Order: sequence, then structure tokens, then C-alpha cells
Amino acid sequence: MLKQQIRQIVEANSDYAAITPVIEKEILHHDIMDVLIKQGVMQRLTFIGGTSLRMCYNSSRLSEDLDFNGRL
Repeated sequence: MLKQQIRQIVEANSDYAAITPVIEKEILHHDIMDVLIKQGVMQRLTFIGGTSLRMCYNSSRLSEDLDFNGRL
């Protein structure tokens, strides 16, 4: 499924072929956040860091991980 999503993205814009690892990470970040939200985990956590700035506030900051504050 993930490989198919990446292939569709690259087919739509061939310039993205060089950044497929970044695209893969971005899709995985969104999938992880979706699961955390659906499971109710995010009600006990605060999403912080560079990825939160990019995903929530459209920042151009590039980050490699998902950072959280809180307790499970």
C-alpha cells in the first residue's frame, strides 16, 4: 500500500522521484498520527517539535521524528 501511494505521487510529479524517502516518511508520520488520534492517545499527549510545526503550522522546518510531551 505504501509503495503504491509513493508510486502514484511520483507518477503525478516526476520531480519527486529524488525525494521518495522523504515522501515515505511523511506518509508514515501521517499514518502514525492518525492511529494515535483514533485510539485516543493524543488526548493525553502534546505534539511538539519540528514535525508538529510543519504539520500543524505549515512550517518549512524539516524534522525526522515525532515528538510528544505527556503521559500514557
